[in-house]
Amino acid sequence: MAHHRCGDALTNNQAQAILENTVTGQHVLWVLNNGAYSFTIALPAVSPQWRVAAVADFLGNDQADIVLENTVTGQHVLWILNHGSYCRHYGFAYYQYSMENSRCR
Repeated sequence: MAHHRCGDALTNNQAQAILENTVTGQHVLWVLNNGAYSFTIALPAVSPQWRVAAVADFLGNDQADIVLENTVTGQHVLWILNHGSYCRHYGFAYYQYSMENSRCR
């Protein structure tokens, strides 16, 4: 089980934590109240090859969002959260860079 602190995803002046099960691919948001567990918000389960790479406010709306990285392909997706609940996702263009194909050597 991996843990990722994500700050105040609910904008309630309390910290939350994202937990990911690296075997099943299940993700949950633990909502804390004064540092103690309060309740859980379920996030989508994905293939275990997808891992949380970053948690930040990517939209500038004072809410945490999650970047997932595929540990096999290197692809990334952005999960948009709305008050801690999964709302939608965006994929990033993927380009595999190789020094063998580089013109700058």
